[in-house]
Amino acid sequence: MNLIQLSAELEKINLDKLYNFTNKINEIPSVTKYNASVLMRDFILAQDLSSELLSKAIVLEARAKTLVGTVEAIALLDKSEEYFKQKNQKPTQDLRAAYVDLDQDVIDAKDLFAKATALAHFLKNKIYEFKSAFEAVKQISRDYQVTPNES
Repeated sequence: MNLIQLSAELEKINLDKLYNFTNKINEIPSVTKYNASVLMRDFILAQDLSSELLSKAIVLEARAKTLVGTVEAIALLDKSEEYFKQKNQKPTQDLRAAYVDLDQDVIDAKDLFAKATALAHFLKNKIYEFKSAFEAVKQISRDYQVTPNES
């Protein structure tokens, strides 16, 4: 998979539904016994969606890491030679290694890897956030339950 394809795959991950679920967290302070079960269901769905998106992000992160290694090798072995010919310099191993960080494909691949990694971390945090929201609503709904001694 090349850089353009991998970038397109990363862009396909749609976070709109996740944002809608995130907005429901603001409803927690106004939870009642009547809407608690709906919110709990929503937070379970949000965890499932986050997990699904996280799995995609992890795959893209792994592919991006592989791509970084590939473009670094191409830059070191192929492109650096051309670069130093244009500069009329004899390439040493150190100069060729230094060129790798200047190569635009390497920069783009590392940027894509960073984006995929950031997305994976974001989604891990969302899973935790939705789990915490679920637990909060669950605790609030328990507080609304009347025990036999109270009735």
